[in-house]
Amino acid sequence: MRAALLAVGFTVMMSGVAVAAGIDELWRVTRSRNCADYVSAYAKTARNPNDGVAIASWLIGYTTAINLWRPGTFDISDEMALKGIMLRLEIWCRNNPIDDIAIGMEIMVYELDPKRQQGGP
Repeated sequence: MRAALLAVGFTVMMSGVAVAAGIDELWRVTRSRNCADYVSAYAKTARNPNDGVAIASWLIGYTTAINLWRPGTFDISDEMALKGIMLRLEIWCRNNPIDDIAIGMEIMVYELDPKRQQGGP
């Protein structure tokens, strides 16, 4: 029974997975969305901040992965607040509505890289 429940849960989780690749197509991002969806969801967060939980969670996961895997990086966001990252991505997405948010985040990482916090606090 437990195995059946796990199988059902895994199937439900994976049914909504969207896959995106980086600009150079050397890496993959799961559960990413296109920019038009992001702009729409971002607009809803102005009315109800709880609508932004999924977006914020995805962005936190993305930036944490960069912090972990980018050599010499403690914090790629240079202590930019999450709201600042969300706003910056929203502006990029308005100009690139058919692109994926993973591409926008990759571009932002390259822009933030020279200002990243190296070493611990």
